[in-house]
This record gives sequence, structure tokens and C-alpha cells, in this order.
Amino acid sequence: MIELDRTLESLNRVVNDCYEKLYPEMPRFPRFSFVRMMVTLWKSKVYSKLSVRLIDSFVSLMESERKQTLLMRQAKQQQQQKSHLNEMRTEEVKRMMSCDTDVTELSASTGDLTSECRVCAVASRFAQAVADLSINELKVHFLGSTKFEPDEPYRSLHSAVIEHTR
Repeated sequence: MIELDRTLESLNRVVNDCYEKLYPEMPRFPRFSFVRMMVTLWKSKVYSKLSVRLIDSFVSLMESERKQTLLMRQAKQQQQQKSHLNEMRTEEVKRMMSCDTDVTELSASTGDLTSECRVCAVASRFAQAVADLSINELKVHFLGSTKFEPDEPYRSLHSAVIEHTR
């Protein structure tokens, strides 16, 4: 899209020059670009029809990941408790027998993190894409601020995530 916008830069300038001549009293910011036009059309024609399903899928994915993370934490805590108990028992046995023999401990399995990482990456890219669609030239300056008020579609995604994580 950026390459297309660069290619059509001269046409962008013509459109902006015509606007300035036809409407000299009107604000000239933000200037016209084909990328902005395509994003606006995509949001109104494509995203508007899919937004509910996309947001519901994203929230469902986040809830599933949250449950999975909680289950993994609980399992890890249980394994740590067992490991600690095994260490205490091993030390007790060593003291009772007063010998320095090596006692092997059970190691905790880490599980398959690659699929979890892929899911997180897809969710992250989706959230970034939605944020990119929601930020314009005026709002980008407030990104790190508490005064940042995103436009659609990010506002809907943010609201849905907040609502489902209470």
C-alpha cells in the first residue's frame, strides 16, 4: 500500500492542489492520499461487515489464552511445590544416612510453547492492525498519553477486551 501511495504521489498532489484552489477557506489537514482513502473504504465496506465476528473471535482467543495461562501457572506451582517437597525429603534422607550420594530429581516438562507463541503472535498482529486502522495524523501524537481516544475499530476491540476481562 505504501509503495502504491508513493507511485500515486503526483496524483495525490494534483488532488490536494485542486482542493486548495476550490476550497481556500477550508482546512488543508490531513491531506488527501490514496492510502487514507483505501483504509477508509476498507473500514466502511469490509471491516464494518466483519467487525462483530472478528472482535468476538479475538476476545474468545484471549479468554482461551488466559485460561490456558492460568492452568499452566497452577501446574507450574504444583510442580514447584512437589520439587521443593522432593528436595526436602532428599535432604532429610541424606542427613539420616549421612552420605553424599547424588539423588536425581524429577524435572518439570515445559510443554510445547511454539503453538502458544504463534497464537500470541497472530493476536498481537491483529490488535496492531486494528490500532493502525484507528489512528490518524491528529491522534498519533497522543499514543502514549492518557488523553488518547482511539477511533473505530480499535475502540470496539478495546471495550470488548475490557468487558470480558473484568
